Parts: sequence; C-alpha cells; structure tokens
Amino acid sequence: MDTRAGSVLPEVASALTRLLDDAHLAVPDAMGTVVARAAAALDAQVAIYLVEYDQRNLVRLSEPARNEIDKVSLEGTVPGRVFRELRPQVVERDGRRRVWMPLIDGTERLGVLALTVADDRDVEAPQWRNAFRWFATLTAHLLAAKSSLGDALEVTRRERPRTLAAELLWQLLPSLTFGTDGFVVTCVLEPAAQVAGDAFDYAVSTEKADLAIFDGTGHDLTSGLVTSVAIAASRNGRRNGASLQERVRLTDETIGSQFGHERFVTGVHAELDRSSGLLRYVNSGHPVPLLIRRGKVVKRLSDGRRPLLGLGRADVPVGEEQLEPGDWLLLYTDGVTEARDPAGTVFGEARLVDFLERAVAADQPPPETLRRLVHAILAHQNDVLQDDATVLLAQWRTGTEDVFFAD
Repeated sequence: MDTRAGSVLPEVASALTRLLDDAHLAVPDAMGTVVARAAAALDAQVAIYLVEYDQRNLVRLSEPARNEIDKVSLEGTVPGRVFRELRPQVVERDGRRRVWMPLIDGTERLGVLALTVADDRDVEAPQWRNAFRWFATLTAHLLAAKSSLGDALEVTRRERPRTLAAELLWQLLPSLTFGTDGFVVTCVLEPAAQVAGDAFDYAVSTEKADLAIFDGTGHDLTSGLVTSVAIAASRNGRRNGASLQERVRLTDETIGSQFGHERFVTGVHAELDRSSGLLRYVNSGHPVPLLIRRGKVVKRLSDGRRPLLGLGRADVPVGEEQLEPGDWLLLYTDGVTEARDPAGTVFGEARLVDFLERAVAADQPPPETLRRLVHAILAHQNDVLQDDATVLLAQWRTGTEDVFFAD
C-alpha cells in the first residue's frame, strides 16, 4: 500500500469509516461497542485497556471484550511494554495473532489496544501495520474526545475514588503530555486521587511555550480552591495578552484579595521563546527549577525569586536562561524532594538529580521518565506520600525531531 498516494485497502477504509460514523452519536460508555463493531470490518476482535491515573496498571474497558483479564500490570507484561515503550507487539494466542497497539491521543498515552486477527494474515506487512496504527490512533482520539462528556471512561481510569479537592484540580489541568515539532512537555501529579494543592499548567503556540507549576499551602479543600484560583488568574492574564510579569502580579493580587493574605501559593511561571530557546521565569517561593543538558543536571535556575503568591508584593524580578537544543527544564513541588522514608531520610535533590541523569542515559520517553520517578518517590515512602508531588518536564529542540514515537 502506498500511503503517500492515498491507496487504502477496502476493509481498512470500511473500518475507519464505521468507527467515525458510529462515534458521532455515541455516549462515552458505548465506545467499547463502537470500536468493536468497527474492528469487525477488519475481521478482528478488539480489547481496549486504559491506563489508571496512578500509572501502575492497565484496566480493561468493560464492554464488549470477552474472556479478557480485567487488569494488567505495566511491569513484566506485553501490553505494559507496549504502553511504556510506545512500540507495537505481535503475539500468538489460541492459534491467532494478537497485535498490541499503543493508544495515543496526540502524544498523550491513554492505554493500549489489542486486535486479534486470523493467523494467516501477514500483520507485519506495511499495509496492515499502517491499518492497525490508523485504527488505534483514531480510537484514541475518539476516546479522548468523548471522555469529558460522561463518566464511564474517567471512572475506568480511577484506581480509587477521588477527594473533592482532587476532583476540583483535575478538571482544570491540561493533558499530561503534549508534543510538537521542537518541543515536548509532560507532567505527573501524585497522589492522583487525593491531591490537594498541587497543579501544573502550560500553553504552547508556534512562537512560545508558557509553563507554570503551583503548590497551595495546606492539605485540604481550601488548598485546592486557592490553587484553582491561581491557575485561573494566570490563564486569564495570559489569554488577555498580559506579560510574564503582569501574569505573576495578577495571580498574586487575586489570591491576596480572595483569601485575605491567609492562604498562599508557591509557584514558577516560565516563558520559552521557541525560536531562540530563551527562557524567562519568575519563582514565587518555590523549589528551584533544574536544567538538564547532555544527560547531566548542569544548573539550578536560582534567579527571578520573589515571595509567595498572595502576599501582595509588587516586585516581580525575571530570571533568564539561554537554552541549548535538547535541553530539559524540570519544575517540581517540594513533595518530591521532601518525601521521607520511615527513618526520616528525605528523597532530596541529590537523589532526584541522580534519577534524572540515569533516566536520560537510558533514553526513556519523557512520560515514562516521570512515571518511574513518581514511583521511585512513592517507594521511598513505602507508597504513602505525606505531601503532593508534582513534576513538569519540558524539552526544547530545533528542527522537526520526532518527539518520542517509535515505529
């Protein structure tokens, strides 16, 4: 099949058309049935697994898959490896071939898709490899589009019920991962079900990338409320054309006016010029960002410091750093470095730096790096966090490098 010429096998065109047509009026909890009907045009049976928010397991979408395992670990399994490495895998099952495909909405990892086909089909042939990739990609896009229109897909991904504060903050967050030519940003927020005051935000255009991370004081619903106000104020300023300094000032004034200088937020606002690599940033009482270059943490970005947001301080100094192509920027909350084991030993910046340098050396995809980092922090505390832990990792590149996809 010559994809450049637009040549498509009839059954592939039929499957993709069926998937699009049936999805138009489908409610979220019917998407499993919609995907299965479309897969039938490929003479295939389908199973959909979505990743839970704690990123330890893949959980099966309840309908219409039959004779499937309900939950699969991301470690030590074929579907787990497909999710982690973003590489399709083909395995034999009961005399038939099963093709495992990553489910990716843009660059956001949603889970995996299994297509079981007749064993006489050459699933390694280019036309079928493309067919399965298109089918999985369209499925991921449709699942992402439907997820906010009902609760079925969202509930499937929750390993446990969320607190009210966590519910509030998760509704405000952008996708955990976004990538485009020359730039990728990926984030984690833990504990997913109980987070109170941590949050991140970003917005990417052709000219620049705006990045932010926040940590509201306290560990209750009010912490979530004050952080939500910080996100809203920051976005409002950005969307109204405010400069970096004006956005910080607006966020500071808004928190102070709404909470009477009794609640505060630490945070970092950053602005990256995507053409030149010039990074400008303001740090409001937050842990210092780290710069990773050629596999090493080479600098702590300690300029641009000011007091916490909500104190009503007008001074907004701006730090600047010239990035080099391939540089990584790491923003994180104090729940990362201050995580303590039962003996009281903190995870610490040195351990964080060591982990990052080893991850870069292993050439892991950015989302996989953060997934493993959060699990390392949890393991340090015997899987019980004393504070929210949030991390944002962004890389600036030049040219049109592939962000992290594998064929």
